[in-house]
Amino acid sequence: LEETVSLLNNAEGRLNLTVIVDDNFCYELDETFMMNGKKLANKVTVRLQKEKDEPIGMLLRKYEDREGVFVRKLSENGKAAKTTLQPHMKILLINGHRCPQNMEDCTQMISEIEGELKIVAVSNIPEELMGPVDA
Repeated sequence: LEETVSLLNNAEGRLNLTVIVDDNFCYELDETFMMNGKKLANKVTVRLQKEKDEPIGMLLRKYEDREGVFVRKLSENGKAAKTTLQPHMKILLINGHRCPQNMEDCTQMISEIEGELKIVAVSNIPEELMGPVDA
């Protein structure tokens, strides 16, 4: 354990961690951006099962000075709250497709998905550190 802590404290660049929350519910890939042993931001891939038009307990928002759609709030009992999604994270991809820049279109896209919903989101990080967006 001490070796792992030391490795994390001195990490720079991208650090990938895989976490299994529940075999039937959610698999998450957590990519942490580190510099001088300090965490800058997370890029997470969240997978959950849902029915068409089933709410997942996630409210979205837009910021006037930033492009994209962001997580506003997670309902305590919603499926999204049981993941590593956090308020203020920017949604990059929904089931491998770029997130629409319009909040209503993003909400509709999530609502229409039946089966596996895969969301890739990132906390506030400069795009030059993040690199290209991959599915």
